[in-house]
This record gives sequence, structure tokens and C-alpha cells, in this order.
Amino acid sequence: MLLDEGQAIIVETLLADFEQAFNESALDVPWYVAAGNHDYYGNVTAQIEYTNKSARWTFPSEYYSFEVSSAE
Repeated sequence: MLLDEGQAIIVETLLADFEQAFNESALDVPWYVAAGNHDYYGNVTAQIEYTNKSARWTFPSEYYSFEVSSAE
């Protein structure tokens, strides 16, 4: 699991290249994304909608929660 606390994906074109830019096997995990203040200068909607296009990208709405269970 990777938690992105925002400001990492600011430019919309990076969303289109996300799968190619972060294609290492170690990064083939769920990404839980939250928007930072700089993201709101761009288009947060595009980041939220990308959830429907990527198996890893998880940003279902501006405000959401999730639970993580430890793997034993």
C-alpha cells in the first residue's frame, strides 16, 4: 500500500502517464490518494475520475476513509 498525501500529482497530464511512470513491480500496490492544497489549483476531479481507469489509483472522492488490516 502506498499513501499519497497530496501535491504529488499536480499536472493533469501526469495522470495519463501514471501507469508508465510508476511501473516498477514494487509500486504495483494500491495507491490511496488525497489532494493537497496545490492539487486544488489544478483539477482534482480528474484525479478522482482516474480511480475508474486504474487498478492501483484509489481516490474515490475528496473525502473518504479506508481501513487497513495487518498482514500476518
